[in-house]
Amino acid sequence: MGKINPKFDVKRFLWVVVPFTLVAAFMIYMKPKDPNAERPNPFPLHNLHLEGLNVQGNIILNGISITNYKLGKSKRSTTVSLTPWLLNGENKLQITMNKSKEAKSPDTMTLKAEVHFQPKLGAIAKNQLFDQRNIPSVNTAEKVAPKTYYIQAAELPEWEWRKGKAEFHDVREIKAAVYKLHRAFKKKNIAEIRETEKYLFEDMVKLTGREGLERRQYRGEIILKGEPEPLGPLRVIPYADGKVVRITNKDGLAPIRVYFRYGNGGKIILTGQYWSKIDGKWYVVR
Repeated sequence: MGKINPKFDVKRFLWVVVPFTLVAAFMIYMKPKDPNAERPNPFPLHNLHLEGLNVQGNIILNGISITNYKLGKSKRSTTVSLTPWLLNGENKLQITMNKSKEAKSPDTMTLKAEVHFQPKLGAIAKNQLFDQRNIPSVNTAEKVAPKTYYIQAAELPEWEWRKGKAEFHDVREIKAAVYKLHRAFKKKNIAEIRETEKYLFEDMVKLTGREGLERRQYRGEIILKGEPEPLGPLRVIPYADGKVVRITNKDGLAPIRVYFRYGNGGKIILTGQYWSKIDGKWYVVR
């Protein structure tokens, strides 16, 4: 059978493709813009940047352990957002350190602070509080005394987790709230999930200035198509006299994890790590 070599009709191609391209471009241009997309926050955003090798520990802000960090061969730097936990006035920041289990010898870690001043979100100014101070090498496997710094913050909103009741809480009751939220993810009960996480997203709106976060369609997609992992053993740690309770699996991360896999990639939800009891009910607040 002979080879078929049809002649490419340039004129036909232009008449068909170009109009569709112009219509698509026009639709993108005319798409309504999010009125909050470029709205600046009225307060500076404080980020703490850590660099180092063979070092791990916790970041503690006002007595609340807000995250763990681990720096090694593959990951030698990380940035932590402090703003969601900062309060107006003086804030006490503590950084614990110990040698990574994989390390053969200790190394040095460096602190840097990035403060994004409004209204120019991209403008970064050095915070003299940290300004690349070196942390001494960690030479034992034991935790050394935390390094302490102080941050002055102003014009911050009243975070919802501050409404939490400061008291001794029943650990069984707290775990029951986690189990209930996990079941809601398994049953894909978006209404219950939104109710339990409402204070978390109210604070996110205050932080970002984007009201659209309330709709959270991106989470709905993962919840409907994803599947939560089984819950592991839960660790419960109260902070701030019980205003905030941290709940993690044995790896120190959020206990509820939902994965939505597609192709070679995927999306993930990690939630249920920080809770507060507000008006007699447990809510996820961070």
